[in-house]
Amino acid sequence: MKQSTILLVEDDFLNRNLTKSILQKAGYRVLESKNIEEALALIALEPVDLAILDINLGNDKEEGIALGQKIKDHYAIPFIYLTAYANIPVFTQAKATQPHSYLTKPFKDIDLIAAIEIARAHTATAQMPEKLISSIHLKYQDHFITLPLDKIDYFESKGNYLLCYSENKVYKYRSTIKQILALPTATTFVQTHRGFLVNKDKIEKYNTKNVHINQRLVAISRHYKKNLFTKNDADKLTLN
Repeated sequence: MKQSTILLVEDDFLNRNLTKSILQKAGYRVLESKNIEEALALIALEPVDLAILDINLGNDKEEGIALGQKIKDHYAIPFIYLTAYANIPVFTQAKATQPHSYLTKPFKDIDLIAAIEIARAHTATAQMPEKLISSIHLKYQDHFITLPLDKIDYFESKGNYLLCYSENKVYKYRSTIKQILALPTATTFVQTHRGFLVNKDKIEKYNTKNVHINQRLVAISRHYKKNLFTKNDADKLTLN
């Protein structure tokens, strides 16, 4: 059975180590982060099954809630809040981001594990909103940006990351062609070559060797050619 990966976001070193120990004893793989920037970078790098977010990160008492909102808006990842501040205003603000659970410190080991398993069970049976997986979150220069899938022209594989071409810009994204194809909303993307994944809606014309997208040529290999277009797709394009 595949080991589940949990992202633990906690700024306090001792609390983070304690929670990490509980999770590892229960058989989970743990990714550690102490702030929102590190957490978003890890999500871009690694597949995460569930996130545990401390609400109070550093000097910002609600930074964990801001992270929860980002996860809700852009990722199909269930998340749980932890907090030492059990007051109604904070709870109301956290509840609005639709977490899968909310635990106050100190908590029992079994309460944390139970919350995780219930969250994962609900996620497995629930249909996640499409907007959660209709964009990717990546770092561009010194900022994090959200890029909708329908704005992407094509991906080029470069080992352990992808080059993402969108209009006249190129972004680096930590993922694989296989992972992009696994997204339920990536239905317009098709692999034309071992190293290329193109958005069919962006193709301007094609021939037996290349597709043309935004004045760029993307290779077509023999292996993928027969699966590239249906007859209806081909009729809509200019054969060149």
